[in-house]
Amino acid sequence: MLLRDIAALPAEAGAADAPPAALVVDVARMDNQSLRAFRLVALDYAHRLLTSRQLAAALGAQAASADAALAAVVEAQLALTAQLGAQHEQLAASGRLETPVAERAWKQALTLAYGVLDDANALMSRPAFVATVVRLLGQDDLRVRRRAMTLAAARLAEFDTRRSDADADVDQALELLGPVVATAAQPGSGDDLAMCKQAALLCVSTAARKFAALRPALFADLAASVAGPHSLGDPQPAVASAALAALAALCEQLGSRLIPALPQYLPAVLKHLRTAGARFADGSEDDLALLLGALAVLHAVVENMGAFLAPSLPPLLGALLSPALRSYDRAADQTAEAPLREQARQR
Repeated sequence: MLLRDIAALPAEAGAADAPPAALVVDVARMDNQSLRAFRLVALDYAHRLLTSRQLAAALGAQAASADAALAAVVEAQLALTAQLGAQHEQLAASGRLETPVAERAWKQALTLAYGVLDDANALMSRPAFVATVVRLLGQDDLRVRRRAMTLAAARLAEFDTRRSDADADVDQALELLGPVVATAAQPGSGDDLAMCKQAALLCVSTAARKFAALRPALFADLAASVAGPHSLGDPQPAVASAALAALAALCEQLGSRLIPALPQYLPAVLKHLRTAGARFADGSEDDLALLLGALAVLHAVVENMGAFLAPSLPPLLGALLSPALRSYDRAADQTAEAPLREQARQR
């Protein structure tokens, strides 16, 4: 009910849409400052409630019903964070955040909202969490899907494979990967979809570093999707960089198991190396991120599959010995990208 009331609050006073009559506060009498203050207090209360020992003890005594209630909280809070993010962006874009204090209050509200989401996530059992995330990844709202994948990556990173005796635990955790990879390979364009794909590929990277050695066949099959035209071949540099990071993780963890897939991904990696390397001296942060990502993949390939690189050595050496890289003068580079350029040169 509390989350519902927060979601029903207008972004600013005097909004055209009338809030529900059941709200516990009289929105008509509130100015922008009061709305922001109520939003912050309500979110802080939700955080304190979800992190209290009393609630944890009560939920532990009623595990089955607790999971259902927490799943509802996670879904409601995901929708709320997406809504707050959209409201903040709209107010900022239209110049209606009247003071720096107002801007700070909105950012604080978003931080608290994400914190409440993490609090609810931490209380859920793994089966309930997996089922909830899989359901959320089927939604049309890209903001909700993106945050669901961020939660999934965090939960996978916390999984302790040394303490898990049952294969079922690992298989259960990896049920998330199907819809995550499908998002990474989704065709389309737009900033929201690009950010969603980034989150998906980050989740793949996290899962690969944690589980690839335990389920090598499963992760070897993912290479084709990660190297596909809508991920590694995506025109958005941020998506392609995330795909390179995921591919580097797969190559590091699986080694020679990815030799059969070399023809699928190596040409695209070399293309990124060549095009980003050509812009090395005056490239943007996106260019350098692509260059670093391509170098990370190639480092793992050379270490683990060097005997199979003969056909690719001429273009690889040509790109690595590019005059743009060899003539780089770190001392003369005063740009903000200088550390990235030096990192790429060293790599």
